[in-house]
Amino acid sequence: MPATGKVKRISRSRFMAGMAIHFLAPAYLLLLIADAAMGHAPGTWAGWLPHALGLGGAFLVIYGGACMALIALAAMSDRIGGARADTHGEASDPAAKSRSDLSQSLAGARGRFDGDVEALLEQIAAMPLDHDDSQTREVVQDLKRLLDASGAAIDRADGAQAPLRRQTAAALTTLKQALEARSRESGISAQDKARTLANYVELKYGEKFD
Repeated sequence: MPATGKVKRISRSRFMAGMAIHFLAPAYLLLLIADAAMGHAPGTWAGWLPHALGLGGAFLVIYGGACMALIALAAMSDRIGGARADTHGEASDPAAKSRSDLSQSLAGARGRFDGDVEALLEQIAAMPLDHDDSQTREVVQDLKRLLDASGAAIDRADGAQAPLRRQTAAALTTLKQALEARSRESGISAQDKARTLANYVELKYGEKFD
């Protein structure tokens, strides 16, 4: 049985480029036929060949320009469609959105605080979090809001940044502890699930091979 997989979608820009190449010769041929039908082509081969070559040069400029414009529009459509697909993918996958939010928040906060906060950010970034856990995602959202609000406040503070940094460090420590607790509980839950499944398999199939 052949393996099945996700079919890769051809981008609009690549499709348009392929169509432009595919129809290049037929379009030029139709141009020559139309030119002859309107009586513009010379009556001899010796006169027609330079005429056809000159017509071809003008055709390539116009045809190439039009195709490049269409390919550029198609590429822009690809980018817009890709961005919408990413947004839809995150919306339908809360765990992916949580990972993205955490990564962006930590990246945006680096360099805006003092050493204590920076150290906490690095520790949180290195934690093995279970983003499939709804409570972990709630803590991540609180962390995001804290870093956004604290960063904006520090940027606007005039000479009062030290207290804000201390408050941020204290709140960040609390959130780090909450994430550690959720990570431990998720680990315990995963181990319990694995043991339960192993026992189930042993009870269901073990006697058949004794």
